[in-house]
Amino acid sequence: MTSKRGLLLPAIFIIILILIALAANFSQVTGAFTLSGNSGHANAQEKTIKVGAILMLTGEGAAIGQEMQRGIELMVREINVDKNSKFKVQVIYEDSGFIDNQKIVSAAQKLIYVDNVDLVIADTTEVIRPIKYTLEQTNTPAIVVWDSTNEMNSSKNIFSTGFSVEKTGEIMADFFKNKLGVKTLAIVSHEDTWAELVSDSLRKKFEQEGGKVLMQEKVPVEETDFKTIISKVNESGAEGLAHIFIPTNSVVLFFKQTKQMGFQAKTLTADFTFYKSMLGDAEDSMEGVYFTNLYITNNPLLEKINQDYIKQYREEPVMAEFFSFGYDGMRVFDEALKTTTDFSKQGIIDALGKIENFPLAGGGEITLTKGMQKNRVEDVFVIKNGKAVPAE
Repeated sequence: MTSKRGLLLPAIFIIILILIALAANFSQVTGAFTLSGNSGHANAQEKTIKVGAILMLTGEGAAIGQEMQRGIELMVREINVDKNSKFKVQVIYEDSGFIDNQKIVSAAQKLIYVDNVDLVIADTTEVIRPIKYTLEQTNTPAIVVWDSTNEMNSSKNIFSTGFSVEKTGEIMADFFKNKLGVKTLAIVSHEDTWAELVSDSLRKKFEQEGGKVLMQEKVPVEETDFKTIISKVNESGAEGLAHIFIPTNSVVLFFKQTKQMGFQAKTLTADFTFYKSMLGDAEDSMEGVYFTNLYITNNPLLEKINQDYIKQYREEPVMAEFFSFGYDGMRVFDEALKTTTDFSKQGIIDALGKIENFPLAGGGEITLTKGMQKNRVEDVFVIKNGKAVPAE
């Protein structure tokens, strides 16, 4: 004889199954569900995209990293208050120190495997280099906002809104040979991968154009006494000096010491970070020095975001170019995602790869399509009366 309890249990089970089916059907009709971090074609209105930003927030480059962070923050606010946006953005910031590989690797591991970010933003290619394999193995899209190298351009999931490092060396060589009339050159650089890339491309181009490199020396990044190396340059008789230092206070120290020693060679420094406090510290020792940079004037978009910066932070940008780097990186990301409803990692990679001839607040245009990349290139400026002006 079957008990009442035995009859009730199957009936209850059937009712539960019916309720689950109805709930699932209702969910599909209304679109009322939350997307996971790597979901693809789902309701975009419910999507929050996680971005991991690895920036130099401590150490000698902290001022640069903090300006980039503010640029990112400003663009993220624009995205998140836009009622027509298909997504919201959450940014998780990690400190790289001053290009500290151990910190960089730890930060990337946390962002990718713990925070499950959909995109990594890095300040320089130096940050990407030790984590390139991890990014590629996890198919995590990444955007570098300061610079770009041929190696990074060859990666299927790493993009750059910055300037071409190799091209900077070529521009320096061309300027020395064809604008300044320099036939013999000395190259002094930091012991650093970026500096090595610039130096190598400069030397190759300069020698191709008939110039001669009389000496090439490297100094540790932490070095502060340059008198010996300056004496060597003087003794070499080189007509020009290519100075390729990471933009730290060592740049100021170097040029103060050149003035103290009566240095006369025509000098072009790579990627000089032109801002008032650094130039003030240099006093007049950098007068007449040429430098490469993306320093842009009379750019309406840059002027607009500078005003937005002042409203938000109640002060002027310390370094407008670095602020614009962070802003442009997020702005390109936003532009790419406007064209898709697939917010998976692969969907983001595909969308970024469709960016072509996109104008940037920091000046110039970029194309991210693989095989057709168009990176920004730096111009040459000169310090005149304490101000940066385009070199003639």
